[in-house]
Amino acid sequence: MKIVALEAQDFRSLHDIRWEPGDLNVLIGPNGSGKTNLVLLLKLIAQSAHGKLAESVTRLGGIMPLLWDRRADGFVFNLQTTTGEGRTKGTGLDLTYKCRIVPKGRERFYEVNVERLHGMHAHNGKRRPAGEFDFLVRRGPFAQIISKKATWIKPDSDTIPAEETLLSLFGRSIGPNPTLASFR
Repeated sequence: MKIVALEAQDFRSLHDIRWEPGDLNVLIGPNGSGKTNLVLLLKLIAQSAHGKLAESVTRLGGIMPLLWDRRADGFVFNLQTTTGEGRTKGTGLDLTYKCRIVPKGRERFYEVNVERLHGMHAHNGKRRPAGEFDFLVRRGPFAQIISKKATWIKPDSDTIPAEETLLSLFGRSIGPNPTLASFR
């Protein structure tokens, strides 16, 4: 799996960015240009996939220090990846993971209120609209995850912690769909 692009809005000093990494990446720039925040966001995304989002946010001082100018109403990231041969041969599966995290109540608390893992098959370098599908979707307390048999599982909203991602909960190897485990 390869990261094709990372977009972020309102995460620390990254107000609205798009990063398209290559095979080898070196971050160079003046102090205060966002290099550390880009690396921090990548680390936070990885930790959120393993059920450690709450631990990471707490260690960073709560949600408020993570918000752009400490006034944004939340932050969003979109992670675009490709699997298999992907962009080099024009085949494979393109996945886009979107997550929105918003403050909740006091300044240390937050919730994941939007989350979506969306897939699209690539063929001959072009995306085929007929091959679009979701693996998981979350909007507030509503959530659904695709099973191995391509049917939707709707977990009880009381069993899903608002502080962790669906990806971390249902992306384990024993999860409902192998693509979730692979992406995680």
